[in-house]
Amino acid sequence: MSKKAIAAVLIVCGIATLSVIFVLTGGLNNDKTKDSKNDDKIVAVNEGEEKLKDGEYTESADGYEGPVTVKVTIKGGKISAVDVISQKETPEYYEKAKAILSKIVEKNSADVDAISGATITSNAIKDAVKKALVKAGMKESSVEKQISDEKDKEKVSSKSKVKRKTARISSSVFTPLKTGVSRLKDGTYIGFGIGYNGPIKVAVKISGGKIVGIDVLSHKEDQPFFNMARGVIPKILSGSRRVDAVTNATYSSRGILAAVNNALQKATVNVASTNNNVVVPVVPKPPVVNKPEVPATPSEAKELEKIKANTKKRLKELTITSKLKDGTYDGHGVGYLSSGTIKTTIVVSGGKITDIKVGEGKYDYADDVVPFRDIALGGVSFFKNDSAMENIAYMVLFSEYKKQINDAEDMYKRAVELIGKKYAEPIKKLSKSTGGEEKISVISDSIKRYLKNEHGQTKMLDSVTGATVSYSGIANSVDNALKKSVNDYITGSDIDELKVVEPAKSVDSATGKIVLKNNRKEPLDLSDLVISIVKKDGKQVRVKYSDFKANNLVVRDLETGKELTNGMELSDYQNKGVILAEVYHNISKRSVPLSIWLGNYSKNYIIGIEYSIDGSDWKTLEKPRMDSLEGNNIAHDGQTIEIPKAWTGKIVKLRVVAKDGTKYDFNTDAKVGSSNTIRYNPKEGYSNGNIPPNLFINFKLTGDEGEEQEIEVDNSKIGITGDHGVNIIERVEIKPITVVPYDSTVTLDKEIKNLPNGLKFDGKTITGIPEIPESEFGSAFFKAYDIIITGHQGKVKMIRKHKLFILRDRDRDQIPDADETGADEDAFSAKYVIATRVLEKKKNDAQPTIDEYKAMISNFPKDDSVTIKVVNPPDMNKEGRQRVNLEFTVQGLEKKGKSFVFVDVK
Repeated sequence: MSKKAIAAVLIVCGIATLSVIFVLTGGLNNDKTKDSKNDDKIVAVNEGEEKLKDGEYTESADGYEGPVTVKVTIKGGKISAVDVISQKETPEYYEKAKAILSKIVEKNSADVDAISGATITSNAIKDAVKKALVKAGMKESSVEKQISDEKDKEKVSSKSKVKRKTARISSSVFTPLKTGVSRLKDGTYIGFGIGYNGPIKVAVKISGGKIVGIDVLSHKEDQPFFNMARGVIPKILSGSRRVDAVTNATYSSRGILAAVNNALQKATVNVASTNNNVVVPVVPKPPVVNKPEVPATPSEAKELEKIKANTKKRLKELTITSKLKDGTYDGHGVGYLSSGTIKTTIVVSGGKITDIKVGEGKYDYADDVVPFRDIALGGVSFFKNDSAMENIAYMVLFSEYKKQINDAEDMYKRAVELIGKKYAEPIKKLSKSTGGEEKISVISDSIKRYLKNEHGQTKMLDSVTGATVSYSGIANSVDNALKKSVNDYITGSDIDELKVVEPAKSVDSATGKIVLKNNRKEPLDLSDLVISIVKKDGKQVRVKYSDFKANNLVVRDLETGKELTNGMELSDYQNKGVILAEVYHNISKRSVPLSIWLGNYSKNYIIGIEYSIDGSDWKTLEKPRMDSLEGNNIAHDGQTIEIPKAWTGKIVKLRVVAKDGTKYDFNTDAKVGSSNTIRYNPKEGYSNGNIPPNLFINFKLTGDEGEEQEIEVDNSKIGITGDHGVNIIERVEIKPITVVPYDSTVTLDKEIKNLPNGLKFDGKTITGIPEIPESEFGSAFFKAYDIIITGHQGKVKMIRKHKLFILRDRDRDQIPDADETGADEDAFSAKYVIATRVLEKKKNDAQPTIDEYKAMISNFPKDDSVTIKVVNPPDMNKEGRQRVNLEFTVQGLEKKGKSFVFVDVK
């Protein structure tokens, strides 16, 4: 049995036993640290006797938004093709994830790295392929080993650290806001963070300027890990000065911390000050190691001179020499992350740049995070000195060369043409399947060496080492702003900016761009697009798409420059999930970004919610809450429904209503009263892309004031102190767990529901020895119990829920199964009272008894579940120290535990 882990980074306060925490994550965590020499090794699926049968095999696995179904084609015993035949993923993530298809075919294996930035979807594709390979004749145990090996990478190599973007984006700690510097506004704020499997969404409630509640609205984490990760929430609520990520649930807990920090940014009055308190881990980008440079041959040197001349010619074309019009100008540029832009605002005075502000708004720096942003900003001074125009041109040229090499079919050949063979050498090792971040790093480093060595750009490029690509994005943004200044000087344009008026509320929460959604199977529909042309005097002209041409406006593809028109076929974009576009004004050169999402979209919006207790008498929710980002659709959270108290303890049926009257059922297993808020999931098989992936309904009970009410409470009302269930091992007496009513007006009930067998509650403390039937563990390393503690405050019944984890110990040695590997697995491992393991006897004494051997072992169970066999009894007629081998047999287990002691015969 392999032990599964997620790479650990920080230690959560108050948790000391790493091995025990590991078990709580279900034995599926990658947080243990051990040598992992084969992290990047690819294992072929058809090694040895595992010959795959030719044919086509279809299988599915769960993605983020639903099942992902693939078809795997086997020819000649090998994978010849992998096709996704159905999926419901968000387009931009699906487009990224598709890169894994060619990797699987190329490696003839599903054991390849997930795609950074699309982990959930690409892992779903991998899992579906693995299932299909079982159908094709691969041993199921081999698939399990691949999955185990994949999750057992406990020490992340420098290469995989580069690939795992979440290590950079998610906050590792939470630090409260400094009093007097930032102030929190009362209200509820939504925040997002990235966990191990994808986005984590939380709602943070602020009251009296303090955090009083944190609710997790959605996540895709493995539940055992997430249960551990939730431990950061009560620490934040308790007002701790610093909350670290949870060891062995690092990525999940960091995702929660990042989401809370993200929500607090929205709640702060002084956002700039808040940012100073949001701590992001510094994960340096590893340097690209290049071979020693070999002196160029005469022919190569001659060719390099031609290349340098071409560079200087292109540099001259890119350098702005035209006169500038004084004023303030905004620009946009793409840096390290192509999903968003960097916005700069420049001030031109006396025909020169006198000030540059970078990414000051919420969505104005959609690029790499701290510390890379700080490094990139450190080079901005080069864009304001006497060589500013040439410096900007060099970085625009850097971007241009990087894109040309990256987009080329033969990257090395194109690199030789642009920067010469001498500097292109490292690019030889790259291929189309090379990870995106590794590719960018190698290409960028090669171009930098060329520009430094052959064009003297050492000082500027060295100042931004580690963030050169982000820096080039700033340069492109400044260049874009300068061109507006040049254009205004030439044309006298009075246009200041463009704004998207419609669709008004559809916004990409990650980048802030307006989103236009279009069904990928239908012609492009731009008819609802409305733009506002803002003049420098503040006046605005509203322009519908039908009037774009008359107002010198066009919609164009940002990547290709191709004009996009209403009604055009999207056949060229079938493999894309997103068209990065802009609305561009031909005269003023102003533009506004626009994301066109392609997918299973429809204008048949979900506009209503209906509910029923029996499925026949359906009631309509008056004025359901609409989504703040997609105003035509209902929100998936924040819906409140008033129901009679008589419905307490029952499941309320729910369905949503579309604009055309079609109704879609939602399901839940939760009963009213067990939670303030109940989550519903849509019934499978619906094709309307507007259906929310889930609904969170808050049920408000109505009835006579004299009736008892039930509410669910948190640690502020009923606290749990002591062991918290972290170190509970089956058949081992637990350390007392104390239940404390922190509100003196709350009286605890003397019974706790769902306590594991063997545990008891005396009204204050949980004690006892947990006795769990083997069948309840199944194949897991632990059993989770949702215990329910109740108390009363007048006529209000308070319900406090808590999870107790009982750790499996099949071999009865009081060591959790998940902490044991190799020879210790499924076999009794003895711990000794005396470290020397010496039993002293006199010559000619009788043989030591079994009880004497047992007395030497501190963890030997008191019942008869384990027996001892003495393999080589000592010779009691011979003086001296003798080693005695012991063998332990556990009831129900075949594997024997082995150990030894010394018998000192004197």
